[in-house]
Formats: sequence, structure tokens, C-alpha cells
Amino acid sequence: MLAAANLTAALTGAAAQAYTRNVFRCVELNALLSYIPPQPLFDLGARISGQRFTPIGGPRALYVAEHPSTAYFETSQMFAEFLSNLVF
Repeated sequence: MLAAANLTAALTGAAAQAYTRNVFRCVELNALLSYIPPQPLFDLGARISGQRFTPIGGPRALYVAEHPSTAYFETSQMFAEFLSNLVF
């Protein structure tokens, strides 16, 4: 993993590219209803509670997936159980 300064330099030099496919996101109902009006694209949840690749107090993060079932598994924490049941 790059140090913060090196990561900043690498991202600053990267060319932006448009992403034109649909993405999906699942949000826990209590989190969705904690704001009025609801904020389905709220990006501070991971920073507040620490999730996936974002430590508590880390950067803002909006986790999305290219397939709806991936978004569901990630949100419901069923992904690890699903993978453990696969037979190779």
C-alpha cells in the first residue's frame, strides 16, 4: 500500500475516465431513514463505523457493485458465508 503522500501523487497524475455502466448499492433501512429526506448516496457511514476497507475516521467512501446481488451480499454480510459454501 502506498503512503498517503505517494498515493495522493499517484491519483493526481491519473487520467479521469467516464464510467457509464449501472452500479448498485444496498443501504440498511435504519441508516437510510436516519436523515430526512433520506440520503441513499450518503458516504460517511464507512468512516463513522469502519467498514470494508475504510477504518474508523478514514476517508469518505461510497461502496457500490456492478451486480445487485453483490451489493446485497456485501451489505448483509452474507458474502463470506456464501463463499465458504462454494465447492471447488
